[in-house]
Amino acid sequence: MLLVFLSHSRRKNRKCPAETREVAITSWPRKEQTVSAETKVVVEPLSVRLRLAVLGLAEDELTGSLLTGASAQALCTDDHPPIFGGVSFWAETVRALRVKKQRDGWHRSDARNYSTVVNRDSTIQIAIARGNEWTGRHNAPEGEPSTQHKKGTATHLAIRSNQLLLFDLLPEPTKGDNSEVTPITTWVLLHYREKNAIRCELSQPVKINAAGFVEEWAERIILTSIDLTPHGISVPDDLPVAPDVEVRRRA
Repeated sequence: MLLVFLSHSRRKNRKCPAETREVAITSWPRKEQTVSAETKVVVEPLSVRLRLAVLGLAEDELTGSLLTGASAQALCTDDHPPIFGGVSFWAETVRALRVKKQRDGWHRSDARNYSTVVNRDSTIQIAIARGNEWTGRHNAPEGEPSTQHKKGTATHLAIRSNQLLLFDLLPEPTKGDNSEVTPITTWVLLHYREKNAIRCELSQPVKINAAGFVEEWAERIILTSIDLTPHGISVPDDLPVAPDVEVRRRA
């Protein structure tokens, strides 16, 4: 049995039971409809290990990839462009996770410039993003953690798919269907650096606010914090970023 914490929303003026919260199902960019859900937070180490195993993952694959990213960032100097440290952290974390999972049949995807690693059956994909100070904390308040940077169209579409899959609302594909919403569940390896440690979690986003920040999650799997002290990795002056490039067709 998995041991989890259930995080319940109690927003003012919301007409729903205390034990549930409403998640906006956003037909990007169509009108919204709401359904009830609750955030599952997996904390206990054995439960984390078992839950990750169901997803075909191991915790050291995720934390090890983040450590690779932090090591790459530590090589940056004052002569590099200011954003290079953050970009190198993100890029090397993506690369490391892709390499680690290749032996299990996972593959890379850069569809819509949204760089992820996808499992063998193409039912799960993992993206990398920097979170805010509530990342990796099981007792985060309502609406937390959030991504540190606002996201673009690719993330909107990934969350749209998560919403529909979570509530079994995704229609069966038809011949010639060119829908941008695909039947794949997106998880985000969320990380936050605090001095000589990285707090992190693997979480499934289900809501992005009007400003473009992910702020609600169907499930949060809290990972072990990474102690950077033994690795001699310095604290960077710039903060990691996770590029999310919007691609538009030429007229």
